[in-house]
Amino acid sequence: MKINMKKFPTLTKILASEDSEYLKLLNGSEVNSLKYEGTVGVEGKNVLQNGEVIDTLDTPEKIKALWDEYYEQEMGGESLGAADDKKFLEYFMSFYGPDGIYPMEGLKEQDIQEGVKARGDKFEGDSADRELIRDMILDGGKAKMVKKPKAKASKEKVKVVVFKDGKKAQEKEFDDYASAAAFGEKYMNAPYNCEIHFADGTMEDL
Repeated sequence: MKINMKKFPTLTKILASEDSEYLKLLNGSEVNSLKYEGTVGVEGKNVLQNGEVIDTLDTPEKIKALWDEYYEQEMGGESLGAADDKKFLEYFMSFYGPDGIYPMEGLKEQDIQEGVKARGDKFEGDSADRELIRDMILDGGKAKMVKKPKAKASKEKVKVVVFKDGKKAQEKEFDDYASAAAFGEKYMNAPYNCEIHFADGTMEDL
């Protein structure tokens, strides 16, 4: 069975509770479980085997145990733990996801996880890890950059204009695109939206 990647990437909508997140990801999945001595399915909190409910995932211990089995089978290793997983994935996707600053075509969460595993004990979840894992993915041919920011390598000043509920709330000038985009990231969700204006009179939405 292939992992359903649609369950993962909408990172801005991830639930706060780790247990709830594990259940959400497990729901509708099949797991070849040592604990239950065979293949089981998950529907909501119910664990099913041969069409019968054999257990209920009603404690954090049960949920985490089944999730670890599922993750190892689907991803080929141990997970980082839900909180660390979500934090770094959200950070990484804010740069390279479909709506990120530098979108990567073909990017999959599994590729990010493999990059994290490759970093091993050196992994700290910072910008250096983000860039190293990005390069691993690109060098491995698993994804490619689909857009280069207009002013990425330019010394021209760019301006960020922030709107709140459709009305201009503030604007700020930066010496480069990367700094402007990093500032604009804070205003990408409702009720805000953000525009970057270039020296040549063009603009783009963040």
